Order: sequence, then C-alpha cells, then structure tokens
Amino acid sequence: MDTATFLDDFATIADAPGGIDRLRDLILDLAMRGELMPQSGEDAPASGLLDAIAEEFRKSTRRQKKLPGIESDEVPFAVPASWEWARLGMIASYNQRPKVDPSAIPGDAWLLDLQDIEKDTSRLLTRAKCSDRSPTSTKTRFEVGDVLFGKLRPYLNKVLVADAVGYSTSELVPITPGPGITPEWLRWSLKRPDIRRWIAGVSYGVKMPRLGTGDALASLHPVPPTAEQRRIVEKVNELMALCDDLEARQEARHQVTARLRASTLDALATATTDDELTTAWQRVHDNWETLGSSSEAVDGLRDVVLDLAVRGRLSTRGPVDTPVSEVLGSIAQAKQSMVAEGVLKKTTPPATNGYEPEYVVPDDWLWAPLHSISLIVTDGTHQTPTYVDRGVPFVSIKDISSGALDFSDTKFISEKESEAINRRCAPQQGDVLFCRIGTLGQAVVVDDDRPFSIFVSVGLIRPGPRIDPRYLRYALNSPTTYRQYDKIKAGGSHASKLNLNTMRSALIPVPPPEEQVRIVEAVDELMMLCDALEAALSDRDAAASSLADAACDPA
Repeated sequence: MDTATFLDDFATIADAPGGIDRLRDLILDLAMRGELMPQSGEDAPASGLLDAIAEEFRKSTRRQKKLPGIESDEVPFAVPASWEWARLGMIASYNQRPKVDPSAIPGDAWLLDLQDIEKDTSRLLTRAKCSDRSPTSTKTRFEVGDVLFGKLRPYLNKVLVADAVGYSTSELVPITPGPGITPEWLRWSLKRPDIRRWIAGVSYGVKMPRLGTGDALASLHPVPPTAEQRRIVEKVNELMALCDDLEARQEARHQVTARLRASTLDALATATTDDELTTAWQRVHDNWETLGSSSEAVDGLRDVVLDLAVRGRLSTRGPVDTPVSEVLGSIAQAKQSMVAEGVLKKTTPPATNGYEPEYVVPDDWLWAPLHSISLIVTDGTHQTPTYVDRGVPFVSIKDISSGALDFSDTKFISEKESEAINRRCAPQQGDVLFCRIGTLGQAVVVDDDRPFSIFVSVGLIRPGPRIDPRYLRYALNSPTTYRQYDKIKAGGSHASKLNLNTMRSALIPVPPPEEQVRIVEAVDELMMLCDALEAALSDRDAAASSLADAACDPA
C-alpha cells in the first residue's frame, strides 16, 4: 500500500459511494498494520511490554483466565518486527470492575447507557446523571482510562474511552488496559475492520447478538511498542478529524444544492408570464449539473420535469386545432359504438373518490377522469396460469417495474391459455400498462407488437382517440397522479393495491392533442439529459469506487 498515494487521493476516495466510511476503515487497517507512517527504530520491542504486563497480572489478585497460544494461521496479517500479536486477555482486564447496587450510586454520578454512544463513530451523545434515570438494576463502575466496549449488538461498533469515573449498564463492558497499553490505541484496535468481522462471526443470539466473555478475551490484537501506540493514536485522530471535516463539508454541499434545487424549481412552478418562465428555464439550464449532483437528485429532476409537463409549463405553446372537449366527446362516442357492437360492456361512471384538481391548468386544457379519456381500463387474469418453457410471454409486475416493458425475463404460457386469457384483456401496441399491486403506479407504453398476456398485478389502459399514450404514461407517472395514489393508500384498505374503479376515477390534466405531442417531445429531450447526467454520475462514482478499491486494498 502506497500511503503517500492514499493521502493524496484522500478527498477523491471520500467522494466515492460510502467513501467516508471506507476511509475510516482504511485508516484503521493501515494503522494496525504499521503502514500508516514510518516506523521508529528507537522503540524497544513490544515483547518486553508483554512480559511486563504478564508480570503485573501475576502480581495482581485478579483471576487470570487461561488463554490458548496463538497459532500462525490465526494471525490475520503481518505486522512490523518490533510488534507482537496478543490476545485481549493478555494485555487488559475484561469486565473486572466492581458491580454496584443502584441505591449506592450517587445522584450526580455519570450513568452511561449503550444508547448514549453513537453507532460507528462512537461519539458520546448524552452524558446523563444517575438522578436523571433512576436505575433499578446493578451497574458496573468504571474508571478514567477504561475502554468501554458495547458487547450487545457489537456490529453497532460502539467503543469509548472513559474520561471520567462513572457507572455503566451490563451491555457495556469496562476493559482496563495493562501497563504500557494506551487506552485510545486499544479503542481503535477494537474498532478495526478485521476484528469487527471476526466478532460478527463469533457473536451469539439472533435478535440481540452479543460477544461472549471467552471470545472477547481470546480476540487477537497487534501490539506495537508504547511510543508507537501513541504515535498511531495521534495520526489516526488527525485523519479521523479530517474524515469528520470532509463529511461535514459534503453535508453542507448537499444542503446548499438542495436549497438551490428547491428555489430554482419553485421559480419554474410559480412563473406566471412567458418571460418569467424563460428566465426560470435558463436558470435550470445554467445549473443543470448542480441540480442533478446525485442519483437521488436526478430522480427528483425527473419528477419535476413530469410535474411541470402536466401543469403546462414545460413546452412552448403552439397552435391548437382540436379542443379537448371535442376529444372527450369523440372518445365517448367511440365507447358507445363499442357497447353497441358488444365489444364493451355498458358501465356506470365510477364515483370521484374525492379527487379534486390540484391546480389550475391552461385555458385550453381540461381535468378529466381516466375513464373518460380511455376506451378500456382493466387488468390481467386473476388466475395463476400454467407456465411452460416456451410459448407466449406472460407479463407481471417485475416485467414493467424498470419503467419499460421488458420481455427478457418473462415467464411463458401456452398459446391456448393465452388466447383464453386475452378474450378478456388482449394487450396491443399503444396500450399503457401500470403496476396496480405492490409498487403502485409506474406506467409504461406497450411499444412492441408481439402477442402477450398479463397477470392481475398489471393494469391495462387503452387510450381513446387523440390521447397520445406517451403523454398518458407521463401523466400517470407524474407527482400529480402519485399524490392521488397516496390518498388511496391513506384510506387503509387499499394500501398496496389500486382498485380499478379507484384508478378509473383518477383525475388527469388533458391538453389538446397537438400540445400532447409537444409535451412528449419536450419531456423526452429532458429525460435524455437526465439519463446522460445519471450516466456521468455513475461513471464518476465508478471511477471513485475503483480508486477507493485500489487504495483500500492493503495488500
């Protein structure tokens, strides 16, 4: 490992996905291998330190647990020649502090709970007094310099050095370092990546795993000379502070970007004149990459694009030849003809379900329930079919959840069974499919002319004449419609299912046919920009991850 290169690339690694956490682990890994900084040739070997600790333990009255010798295949990595490997019980007393009845604890004494320590960072979040908590169970007294280790759910990685005398719950074990063992060094050793993995493997208990005393005492630790321990602690603390600073800067950048995104997009949503709309779009253009600075932000941009599209604020207004009222009238006539021909059953329009228009649409638009702009709103077969190795594709939720109709992983049914299913619902090119069970919504356009059948989890909408299926898909995927789904879920009984009548009642903002085409073209263009931005972010993250992988490989 080239430590100089690692330090040069510190900030770049931090920007990789999960980079800060990886940096913290890398710092500890390098430190415990003796690779974080040059070794001093003036330090006495750690073997003498271990001998002195053993002699001190022999003189003490504490019960010494017999520990097994260290086999070469147990040692996880090589350490410098002046270092030694030791089991925890060879260099520290584990859980040997006195137990105290809660009635004997002074009211102003520090009483430490596991929840007072922050996960992973081990920052002390709360310093409570005994009088604040009125304990009822036995506590353990700890002294200044004890290393307090969270043995319950050890994956939380909670290890703290006591800076004052106090009392802890049984979930926290006081570890008292032997002579020449620096408490902060022992703390970092207990938090290093390889020991956390080892502890996870030996912990017992499913819901509330914990580390047993025997395993804790047997855990292996690389022991440098005392002076080297202090140098390691100083360097690790310095680099961990740098990680904290980078993390704080990242969060500050995210907050600034979030505020910029909110103000920029709010200007679009609230523009009342063409000049204001043009100015707002220019601001979006100028800050496009900043607005989409993360994959989550890009998803937010896509939502905003769709929201603006169905508000009539996305495309430049152009000539309109066909009023929306005429479009709705022609759809109603087409449905009457289908009823007369026996193709469609006559139905009563469903109830409104309390849906109301969220905002005012342009003068030549109309709000309309989905059933009035569709010829058919239905779903697939309610019976699980018999699957075959080859045959007609049978489409379910998983085949449209990516945002497009995907036949690459569909199951198949026989042509005979498909024909029986499709007598009720035969998908065709230009239909719109949507998820009606599980992840609600997610509409896609059928852009393939091959025959297939659909399951009950998939809804099917056949747009009426002059309703562009691409526009309908965007409208169904917009935040406007998703907020209507949320109202449905709030009702309780349909929390994970879209009832078809409820879906038929969903209000859709409907522009004239010519405007639908212009909106689709504008949305397509912006979605391509979002895709390009997301690809660039993915490439950036991949490059940073590759660098982090290379830097974090200690070999």
